[in-house]
Amino acid sequence: MGECSTIIKPAATLSALNQGDNMKQLDMNKLKTGMCAASKMKIRAPRILVVDDDVASLILMRTVLLAEHYLDVSVFQDAQKAQAAYQANQYDILIVDLRMPGLSGFDILRDLQARHNNSSSIIVLTANVEAGAEIRALKLGARKVFLKPFYIPDLIQEVKLAVKDMAA
Repeated sequence: MGECSTIIKPAATLSALNQGDNMKQLDMNKLKTGMCAASKMKIRAPRILVVDDDVASLILMRTVLLAEHYLDVSVFQDAQKAQAAYQANQYDILIVDLRMPGLSGFDILRDLQARHNNSSSIIVLTANVEAGAEIRALKLGARKVFLKPFYIPDLIQEVKLAVKDMAA
């Protein structure tokens, strides 16, 4: 049998982040082991899209998701580019900020809700503390809303639950 290989696909945007030094800090042997185990079990790696206008949040999310062995992660600072990406590709999990310039997270949620064939799990991260914002996001299809700052292990647990639901 052939040896398993680790493939990390850089996102179309933030190429400096995707090719930067933060990748050197990850234990690549651990990632390779995780990919080999997944391929032996015939499990498809979840495709994750993260959209946030804050670059620091994108760096954090991508680093954390890679460290948790989620290797197909696309990050976008521009919500319109993210929208074009999810319209052209099927993502299993979307992690979306609500308040962004131009196209907002609510706009993305409405667009996804209008797509009757959308099966993506949507997790919302927001600093929007306006009355009713959380309820509005949930009504538009978000499975969970986290207020910034959030506890990273809680977010990772929610991603794991979304992956488990995807496999069911």
